[in-house]
Amino acid sequence: MSITGEEGTYVSAALESGSKKAGEHAADIILNKALGLLQSLQGKIGIALGTAFKGYLENSVRRYNQVRTLATGMDVHSIIGDDSIYINTDLSFGEEHLSNYSAHSLTQIRYNLLIEGTGGIGKSMLMRYLFLNVAEDGKFIPVLLDLRKINNQEGKNLSIINLVYKCMEAFDVRLPREQFESSLREGIYLFLFDGLDEVKEVYLRDTAAAIQAFASKYPENPCIVTTRPIQEQLPLETFSVLEAIPLTKDQAVELAQKIGNGSEKAAEFCSQLDEGLYEKHKSFAENPLLLCMMYLTFMRNNSIPDHLAVFYKKSFDALYSLHDSSKDVFRREFHCKNLDEQRFKELFAYFCFHSYMKEEYEFAEDRLEFYLAKGCKKLGLEKVEIKNYIHDLQSSVCMLVKDGDTYRFSHRSFQAYFAAIYTIPLPDEDQKKLFFILLSRWRSNSNDYFYLLEEMDKCRFEKNALADGIREIYTNLSKTFCPDVELLKTLYSGLLTSGFDYKIDGVIPSKNEYAFNLISWFDVVYSHSYNDRENLLKKHHNQIAKLLFEACGSQRPYLNNTIYFSDLEEVAKAHKVDLSDYYKILALCFGFSKIYEDMHIWLTMLQSGEGTPQAESFIDSL
Repeated sequence: MSITGEEGTYVSAALESGSKKAGEHAADIILNKALGLLQSLQGKIGIALGTAFKGYLENSVRRYNQVRTLATGMDVHSIIGDDSIYINTDLSFGEEHLSNYSAHSLTQIRYNLLIEGTGGIGKSMLMRYLFLNVAEDGKFIPVLLDLRKINNQEGKNLSIINLVYKCMEAFDVRLPREQFESSLREGIYLFLFDGLDEVKEVYLRDTAAAIQAFASKYPENPCIVTTRPIQEQLPLETFSVLEAIPLTKDQAVELAQKIGNGSEKAAEFCSQLDEGLYEKHKSFAENPLLLCMMYLTFMRNNSIPDHLAVFYKKSFDALYSLHDSSKDVFRREFHCKNLDEQRFKELFAYFCFHSYMKEEYEFAEDRLEFYLAKGCKKLGLEKVEIKNYIHDLQSSVCMLVKDGDTYRFSHRSFQAYFAAIYTIPLPDEDQKKLFFILLSRWRSNSNDYFYLLEEMDKCRFEKNALADGIREIYTNLSKTFCPDVELLKTLYSGLLTSGFDYKIDGVIPSKNEYAFNLISWFDVVYSHSYNDRENLLKKHHNQIAKLLFEACGSQRPYLNNTIYFSDLEEVAKAHKVDLSDYYKILALCFGFSKIYEDMHIWLTMLQSGEGTPQAESFIDSL
């Protein structure tokens, strides 16, 4: 099979392959079972739905059963079929480990589920599998919604129903809006909301609230949401949390075997993975995305680098070099002929930096061209044909994927890596301004960028991101009677508890986001104080609960299991209770005494720097 030309050619060629025909056969089986559910409904609504959903199920099942990965390039594989590349993502629910589960068995746990997992762990692939699995099971009609599309909604009225209906329309559902809303009350759907973490921060809480309202209004339809871990407490009260578990060695080897498709060098990679490579590079090998990148890197270099930044560099280099003539890979030609590799990466880094800072991960073509045109002007690359460059990003280096009318990153980790690459050459003063802006608003689930910067340019990162702020906080804390308690109150405004026993389930960050993020990153790069927090909280639980009970009595100062320090202190004052021991225990559990001591040690090793004022337009000028 020849693999050349635009994406449509790749898909057309794949549709003609024997493996693709096997995938189509699987889709036909699924379709027949799913339509059986609609036909079982009594009366006119069953007839109407059966007719309306035939095209939807045919199109969506075939679409979601087609998948490509970084390691397989433009070859299309299936999730269900003879050429399946899917490895089941294990999940944990409390103390229970779930491996051989189905969509139906998950809905038996709870009708509303939130699946959390790190980037690249396989959440989106899992949602596709659940879509196909529940259609095959025939107990629900599956609907898979990419939550990134919320970022494109106009106005302030966020509507989950509108998004769901538009998603189904895209697959040719022939059901009037009124009948669709009526069908929601029949309990025939399973709604799969993928990528809550990819919703812009400004829309995040509203989106979570809208999903909760939707699930509450139509409770007969199960809802499953996926996200990276988000520190912020979101209004998803009826959703139980499942955690995606990294790949075991056996699963990693199985996935590598599917990726390699029987080649001699791929067999060598699988053998080394089984004999020690998995343990040596476990942080890479247990993540499906990073494992694919490991495979590409090994195929080119016969080895795997130890550091994440070097790993991303070599992975990109491997993808970039796939156009070279080689017996093991097909030949790809770059359309953008007047850019060498270095300038190609510089333009991509500009695009990644600016889109990452604006929390944009999906792009209409005109928006993508807008970013690249600005980058060309900034970098003096006016002769670059932007459409050719977009083609190369998509087809030659596999950094972008086209999905309908929009482009998205093949994986956001590359966006974060190249955003960091763009940041490193910036002058110190520009870096200081940038880091102040970011630490004043940064989301905890967007930390890949900072991790990479800390690894690639540790000294400048510490100097330009942390030094001034840490120095100011340390100076202010040193003037207080109990610095570790003051640090606790600086970073947190209250606690989340499980209820009457005051078991601590979490903390509420203060409104001082800059201090919170600054100390958090100081702890990441230097202090490492939080490793045993959970065990310490368990150890001191009875003492904490006793102190809180004495302070509150019958006047419990919390709403929805939330205790704010300010409310607690008012009640304690009225009851003439001293809370100093309570705060000292909490500060101990959160490691704040160690952080304060480490600040002093760390500051003595750094040169002083000047703080700088900020402007919101500053990022755009970089």
